Amino acid sequence: MKKASPPSLQRLLLAVLIAFVAIDAAIGYATKTTTFLADAVDIQTPATLYAKLDYFRELRGRRIAFVGDSVVYGRRMEEAGDANWRQHTIPAHVGQILHERFPQQPISIMNLAMNGGLPTDIEQVVRLLSPLKPDCIVADISLRAFSTDFSQESNRYSRPWLSTMVIDSSFNLHDDDTRRAWTSRTETTLQDFALSHWRLYRMRDFVQWRVFDGEPSGVIRRLRDRLDRQLGRPPAEADPLDDILLTIKAKNRYGAVTLTDDNPQIAALKRTLDGLASNAQCAVFFYATEEKGQLAELMDAQHYEKLQDALTAIFLPYQNRGIMFLPPLPDIGKQYYLDYGHLNDAGNAIVARNIVENGLSQSIPQLRREP
Repeated sequence: MKKASPPSLQRLLLAVLIAFVAIDAAIGYATKTTTFLADAVDIQTPATLYAKLDYFRELRGRRIAFVGDSVVYGRRMEEAGDANWRQHTIPAHVGQILHERFPQQPISIMNLAMNGGLPTDIEQVVRLLSPLKPDCIVADISLRAFSTDFSQESNRYSRPWLSTMVIDSSFNLHDDDTRRAWTSRTETTLQDFALSHWRLYRMRDFVQWRVFDGEPSGVIRRLRDRLDRQLGRPPAEADPLDDILLTIKAKNRYGAVTLTDDNPQIAALKRTLDGLASNAQCAVFFYATEEKGQLAELMDAQHYEKLQDALTAIFLPYQNRGIMFLPPLPDIGKQYYLDYGHLNDAGNAIVARNIVENGLSQSIPQLRREP
């Protein structure tokens, strides 16, 4: 009896190729029919940002994108014990308010904020986001970001790759860093091609951060901590020195704030505003209100007011060009803060209402009318 011959290499490769195409198509369908990519994650790579922007451009209805720092990102709530922190961020509350007011109107919210995000980072995210023509871009601003600590070239970006990230008119990803060696540029070009055309590869970083919160080792640490709690083992005590050092660092940062044109972060903010105004892009900037009691330990009250006046003056030339600035809210109460600058769920809800009432409702005509 004649034995069956093993499959040829060509047939095997064809089968693998068909499997990859099927998986890629399934991922494409899943990402378009679910809100998985709308979930907030720590954007640490071009792949993650590219995947979220690709999802955002396919959305229908009113599309509002949030950019900024950890105040908007919101993960500080998880560190304080809020397991459902993604549903309690400022963008999430804005989405909830708008959906309740306009149940018949499709509205999508995208959180593109980054831990430690600076005006230079915001400038680049807005550059990549603007061609997608969102109905409005919402960004937070804080004095901390204008510290001279972030003036040096080495500290100017929290994500240096943003400055060379390019998405062309066909929505293909490129890296425009000409300073790299040709071997590195070749590797990056191949990687960008894969990210542009292979969804499975594109989703790798996003899934890693969404499922594992970074590295898989983080899952092991969390499981270990959960087991310790179940076994009744006392948690490791926080070192009081950490809080003292954090306060000293914050005080130094606030003491080094300058709002002059020679500050690269101010220059980046003004370029962002110029670009938004030139494109007639709706934008709402809001100031991330600090807890007044702790703020007094970081900065003199009169100096703080002078800086706020100077910051407001930067936005004045743009107030009739589609850009709105919401100054700090009055004292909303110490109970709404996790630290001097980050809010809890209830505090984020207060800020979100302010953004909707005094920002988005004024800037987007379709959101002015009650249903």
